[in-house]
Amino acid sequence: MSPVKLVVTAGALALVGACSESHDHGLLPPPPVDQGVQLQMVAALAPGVETERCQFFKVPAAGYNISREEIRFTNGSHHVLLFTTPYADIPTKDRFGNPVNTAEGQWFECGPNGPTAHWEVNGVVGGSQNHDGVSLLGQLPAGTALKVPGGSVLLMNTHYINATAKVIDTDARINVYTIPDAQVQQEAGILFFYNPFIRVPANGKGMARAVCQVHQDINLVNGQSHMHKRGIKQETFLVDAQGAVADTLFKGTNWEDVPMQKNEPVKVLKAGQFIDYGCQYQNNEARSVTQGLSTQDEMCMFVGLYYPRHRQTELCGLSDQWDDAFFGARWVGNGVKNGIDTAACFMAAKFPEQDKGDSLYGCVVDSCAGISAPMSDTARCLATQGMAQCAAACETSAEACQTCVGAKCRPALQALASASCQ
Repeated sequence: MSPVKLVVTAGALALVGACSESHDHGLLPPPPVDQGVQLQMVAALAPGVETERCQFFKVPAAGYNISREEIRFTNGSHHVLLFTTPYADIPTKDRFGNPVNTAEGQWFECGPNGPTAHWEVNGVVGGSQNHDGVSLLGQLPAGTALKVPGGSVLLMNTHYINATAKVIDTDARINVYTIPDAQVQQEAGILFFYNPFIRVPANGKGMARAVCQVHQDINLVNGQSHMHKRGIKQETFLVDAQGAVADTLFKGTNWEDVPMQKNEPVKVLKAGQFIDYGCQYQNNEARSVTQGLSTQDEMCMFVGLYYPRHRQTELCGLSDQWDDAFFGARWVGNGVKNGIDTAACFMAAKFPEQDKGDSLYGCVVDSCAGISAPMSDTARCLATQGMAQCAAACETSAEACQTCVGAKCRPALQALASASCQ
């Protein structure tokens, strides 16, 4: 058995950051100075290049209470996102200790594995997949805002592709409208669900599906999917503990210019209910495609603005910490493999860096829906180095890592092996 430490690269959504010098492409004028601030990132992109670029910005001491946003960006990218980070100061080295010129107002290449693999993030405070500016941060009721702490650091990231034969100037902007502290009565958040278990076979169809728990009553303002070019359909439902559908939260077939489903009035989601989201794919390439940050990979996400805020719910997490994000899900396969065959598949799976996760992800998507609970327990254990209990061993050697993860995940594998598809 090959233990797996899964690095989820959810940063393929593009971001915008605080402006320095103004570059007017007629996109979006800034808000009045007493109502907010315009965040902007401008960079030239050579012909035929696909890249992820980042930029850090320091938040003023007063912080931001964001009540709404407006977004515009030039062609070449089809999504925009803004991350918060745990940094108290702008870092000068990435996660791996590599020095990077991150001076404020200076963009830089995020790194070959994308922004969230190379830099610490801990939340999302806005974004758009539509260059005409339909923002995730839709209409909030009076006294409700997304809060960004004073003195914190924002990470800007733009994912652009230049399919032309000439240099293009990329420009992404977000107007952040704010309200005073005294007016904030409750905090909002953004649901940010990401399914790391995707594998679509060569010249074939595929599906990725995950179920996330609602841990407290929330009001969902809007909803939207995110996929790459092989995505042909996404559906998101509100279900009860038995899987019965209580409401539809999103349906769509677009992977570009994805429509925002606005809820008027807001949809009330109750504690103990679940959000069940799935993406369908058609792969016309002569290679399998797995999850990842570039357009050569695939994604399956559901995002949406909601209030009042509950961190574990919005991250689909094991806890309210970003490091546990996405792993609170129950993944549902779309195949026919039973428990014993799926357990054998996991035991033979390779590290993601050896085969881009194809073998591991295949174990998930090829399993039958009836074993989703024990299958998810096993996938979660393997992908988190035995629920982080083997982190020290995995720093020592691959052999020590394998031995530790094998021992910690053996109960989950045994339970999976006895599971039936019925």
